[in-house]
Amino acid sequence: LESSTSVMKLLQQLEMTSNGAASTASATDCLDQCMLLSEVDASSKDAANSNAIFVYEHGILLPPTAVDCPMVSAIVIFNSALAHQLYAQQQQQRHQQKQQQQQKQGKDISHYYLLKSRKLYELAYGVDSGACHNVLFQFVVINNMAVIDLQTGNAEQSTQYFNYLMTVQMLMVDQGCTSRLRHVCGFLRNLPSTMENAAAA
Repeated sequence: LESSTSVMKLLQQLEMTSNGAASTASATDCLDQCMLLSEVDASSKDAANSNAIFVYEHGILLPPTAVDCPMVSAIVIFNSALAHQLYAQQQQQRHQQKQQQQQKQGKDISHYYLLKSRKLYELAYGVDSGACHNVLFQFVVINNMAVIDLQTGNAEQSTQYFNYLMTVQMLMVDQGCTSRLRHVCGFLRNLPSTMENAAAA
């Protein structure tokens, strides 16, 4: 991920979207349109826990009329990556509950699924890298990869991703992409400064 190049590319996509180039896109035209069909509100699990790290945990619905093979592939791979990540989180919670009993299997299993999930996210991002207007999709993929990096000990890479996404989010605010921002409203919890302040409180 080349930060300066990627930010400029996303800026161009956001400008095209705000100028109406993608306003007439149907649900089968791009991934972002598919994601925007999902109802994400304050009652969702990832928005409810204000102290938890933010993971975009909503699967993408595949439109029944979808014929774009790259888009379909990206959706299937993303949903698989998300399933692996959420399963890993479940295993981590179980391990924490059984930690007093010295059962380490949960931790080992969760680490395996986190690494598997990250590889799938990379693949999904690669499938979508040449597409237009999928700013939201690219945002949540990078965010979820950054969370995995943080959980698997690669804090430096995770911080780079989060800082990059902060720049992208600022661009989204400037361009008035409110519908997309609604889906990543919990992202600010992932910024290093926010996590440090929460830990110190």
